[in-house]
Amino acid sequence: MAVVEKEKRKSFRGLIVFLVIGVIILAVNLPKIQNFYSERTAQKTKEVSTITRNLNLNQLISLESSQIQLSKKYDTRITEWLHDEIHDGARAMIDHTAYLSHNPEYDSAKIQFSLVKYTIDGKTVAFLTNGKIIQVHSESGWKDK
Repeated sequence: MAVVEKEKRKSFRGLIVFLVIGVIILAVNLPKIQNFYSERTAQKTKEVSTITRNLNLNQLISLESSQIQLSKKYDTRITEWLHDEIHDGARAMIDHTAYLSHNPEYDSAKIQFSLVKYTIDGKTVAFLTNGKIIQVHSESGWKDK
């Protein structure tokens, strides 16, 4: 009888250790799970359209800056995916800014962007991504790039 009781206690201790390890693993991965769930939920609301904007260097820098600020609002573990997506769009604008900076003969550029919209917590989050310069403007007019 004592042997059976010892076996039951061992089995119970093993179960407790297993549960504690399981809870620790879950706690460590909870932010990743929340981020994944947040992204999957938001993907259902995603809308993408194409817009074209004529921007000079200062406007482009301002747009890039405002998009970086927007990305910072979502720099949490739960919305890390959104922060990354918005920030990637801003980083792509750096190339356009550099192009206009290094080519002062152009005073503006016509840039085609994807406008991405998500609904997060009942609010619409909109940002630009995948920008491509399609034309540049100089004193002689518009020119295809």
